Amino acid sequence: MSEITIKNKYVESFWKIVLFLFCVSVYTSKSGLSIFGVLLILLSAFYVDWKDFGKQKFLVGAVALYPLAILCNLFSLGGVASSLKVVYSWPWPLLVIPAYLVSRRPKDWRLGFVALALGFIIACGKSLYTFITVHGAVFSSAVRVDSFWDIGRWGVFLAVTTLALFGIYGSQKLQKTYEKVVVLTLFALGFVCLILSNTRAPWLAFGVGFTLYCILTPRFLKYYLAFLALCVVLVFSNEGLRTRITSIGSVKTDESGRVTSADASNAGRLHMWKVALDFYKEQPWFGTGFESVEQPLREFLDKQPQEYVEKYTKVEFSYRDQHSSYLGVLVQMGIVYSLLFWGYFGFVAISRGAGSLKRCSPAGSVVFVVLAAHLVMFVFYSSFGSYEMITLFPFLALREARKS
Repeated sequence: MSEITIKNKYVESFWKIVLFLFCVSVYTSKSGLSIFGVLLILLSAFYVDWKDFGKQKFLVGAVALYPLAILCNLFSLGGVASSLKVVYSWPWPLLVIPAYLVSRRPKDWRLGFVALALGFIIACGKSLYTFITVHGAVFSSAVRVDSFWDIGRWGVFLAVTTLALFGIYGSQKLQKTYEKVVVLTLFALGFVCLILSNTRAPWLAFGVGFTLYCILTPRFLKYYLAFLALCVVLVFSNEGLRTRITSIGSVKTDESGRVTSADASNAGRLHMWKVALDFYKEQPWFGTGFESVEQPLREFLDKQPQEYVEKYTKVEFSYRDQHSSYLGVLVQMGIVYSLLFWGYFGFVAISRGAGSLKRCSPAGSVVFVVLAAHLVMFVFYSSFGSYEMITLFPFLALREARKS
């Protein structure tokens, strides 16, 4: 595939500066991520080969999710206000456009990797500094070490980054020893911070993604066995880790028939999921509107028996967040957009999975395991509508651009 050039040297320089700052901001700054992300989208729109872009079904599908969300929200309870929230708060699907442009400009790959690595090192450095100075370098079940992002988002970024780094290492594109050392060092740094983040959903997502990658790349099964051995050692040697992991399965049914858990975090999610499933039926087709849940949900709960409210809203309950992307899309966007949104990702997952099994493509395998990790985290986090999507949508351009 032909390389895309930007002929104006001033625009070329500006593009590279914005790309560098965006990549550094991925791990360090919400504001930088938003500002430079929008600039990248606007700049790339002038230089993308739209004829070729139109042939990339996964990229076209991702872009289509944006106007479809705007349209569907017009019919939601939030109406025009919710559509406007999508316009300025959910540009993430459009990031496949600059990602496509970068994929057609080989020099941008190195620039982007250096900037991402720099931002990642800075963020991990802050996390380790916090662990040492605030927690005295002692890990326990109560210790959760974040960075520039809050703990849940930081866990998502770490899980995806470590999987991508391992995929880069396994792609056989690294010819020089120092390149391999750099990638493995970054992987180790991210893995340590992932453990310190003490976030169970990203742990599970990393485990699923790592397992899938080793299955798709048989020569890495020896690393998988080593990984399992390391996990066993960590779990049995640290009570904090052991407590966090065993709490995942502490789900039970109480005397009233309510599905709950002794772990407050588990209980809160289970109760929010129950309420969300009941609540979405109030406006099933187009939902409450993007990020417009709180007022309709309070009105719904006001109509419920006091016993219902006491049973499900007293443990870590959120009126704005369903703590699950699957339920979040259903409640906020309704059945119509849920079918479009999850149908798209289901199609990508099946296509990527089948393609990876058939061709054992390193790039395709990375895209597949990153998507699989997100599908796991979507169960527990409402990340579909937030910054975490920058760790998913740009990856969709990888397989289209880099035939391995």
